[in-house]
Formats: sequence, C-alpha cells, structure tokens
Amino acid sequence: MKEEIKITKRIHKGWREWDSAIKRNAIIHQYFGKYQYLYQYENCIISLVKILDMSKETYYYEICQIQGTKIFEYIETFKTKKQADKRIRELFKNALFEVL
Repeated sequence: MKEEIKITKRIHKGWREWDSAIKRNAIIHQYFGKYQYLYQYENCIISLVKILDMSKETYYYEICQIQGTKIFEYIETFKTKKQADKRIRELFKNALFEVL
C-alpha cells in the first residue's frame, strides 16, 4: 500500500448520548463502547465500534463503511477488535489491488 491507513479514535456519539442521559438520572441501557475508531485509506472510511448485543451479556465489534467507494456490503461483526482490525486492513488491501 502506497499510503498508510490513518486511524482516528473518538468518543462514540451513542456513548456520549448515553452518558448525558445517565447524568440526568435516566434509566437507559448502554449498547455502545465508549470509542469509535475511524480507519481511513484515501477517500474510504470504515468505522469500528464495540457493541453490546441485545442480551446485554456479550460485546462484539462491528465494522461498516461510512464514506468512499464501496468496498464491502453492509455491516460485518467480529468477536475481537483484533479480528475486526485485520479484516479492515484486508478490505483496503483488496480494494487497492482491484484498482491496479
């Protein structure tokens, strides 16, 4: 890959809303991890977020493309952040070879 993948870590909007509601004494379940990771390569951005499943017992990691030429369909989920990170890197690498 000629350029490096840029990774930005930010507080997830859903987590911010949950945190704000809790501070107002609202009773609401948290379904998002605190951080969202944005992986950017050229004009393509893929989001990685930690999500609590509906049973409220298990977290998983979800990736989805939020900008750029579509390089995969829908949303993909993974048991670990490491697996999700590996998949994102594979997607960028495969997209690069399709262009060449």
